[in-house]
Amino acid sequence: MGTAHIGRFNGKILDIAKEKSELIKGMKQTGLLFLNADDSNSSLLDTKEFKGKIVKIGCKKNADYTASNIKYTKYGMTFHTNIDGKTYKLSILIFGKYHVKNALFAIAVSHQLGFQPSDIKKGLANYYKMDRRLKVYRLPNRVKIIDDTYSANPEATMASIDVLQNIGPGKKIVVLGSMLELGSYSVEGHQQVGKYIAKNNVNLLFTFGTEAKEIGNYSASSDKKSMPNTSFLFESIKIKYFNKRKNL
Repeated sequence: MGTAHIGRFNGKILDIAKEKSELIKGMKQTGLLFLNADDSNSSLLDTKEFKGKIVKIGCKKNADYTASNIKYTKYGMTFHTNIDGKTYKLSILIFGKYHVKNALFAIAVSHQLGFQPSDIKKGLANYYKMDRRLKVYRLPNRVKIIDDTYSANPEATMASIDVLQNIGPGKKIVVLGSMLELGSYSVEGHQQVGKYIAKNNVNLLFTFGTEAKEIGNYSASSDKKSMPNTSFLFESIKIKYFNKRKNL
C-alpha cells in the first residue's frame, strides 16, 4: 500500500488504509485476503474482524509465498518460488523487483484458486506489458529508454530508478515531471525521490514542472556546489530544471 492517489486522501497513508479497510470489512468471512508481508503500511489495515484466511506474499521468510534468487535478464526477471513444497524457477517479461512481488500476488491467487504450477508458469510467461508502464525501448548504439510515464507516484518512480541501475552499463539519464496526485504530500514525496536519486548512480537529471523542482533541490543538498540557471553540478550528476514547455 503506497502513495498512489494519496492526494485524494488528505495526503495521509493512514486515510488510505482506512478506506482500504472498508473493503476488508465488506468481504465474506470465508474469503481470502492477500497482503504484502514486506510492506510496513499493510499493518495499518484493520483486519481484526476478518475471520477468513490471510495469505501473505513477499521476499521475507514470514510470507506464505516468497521469491528468492531474483535476477535481471535481457528482457525481464527470473526468480524462484515454492509451491506445494517444490521450488520453481519462473520468469516475467517486465523489469523490476517490485514486479516480482506483483507476480507473487498472481501466483498466490492462482494457487489458492486451484491452478497448477504449470498453468501459473504459462500465465506469467504470457504477461503483456501496458504502454507507459516500465516499457523499454531499445535504440541504436546500445541506448535504452524506459517509459514509465503513466500516473507516477514516489514508490513507482524510485522503483523505475532501480530498473535504470540494473538494465545495463553506461550513462544514466533521468527525466521526471511533477507528480500531480499527491496533494499535501507533494513536497515530501518529491523530496523523497530526490533523496533516492542522490544515493544512486545517476549522471543527468532533468525535471519539468513546479513540483518536480523539489526533486532536484533535494538531490542537491547543502554540501554540493550550486551552478547558475537552476543547474546543479556535484560529483557525477548534473541537474536541470524546466518549468515551461517552450524552454525544453
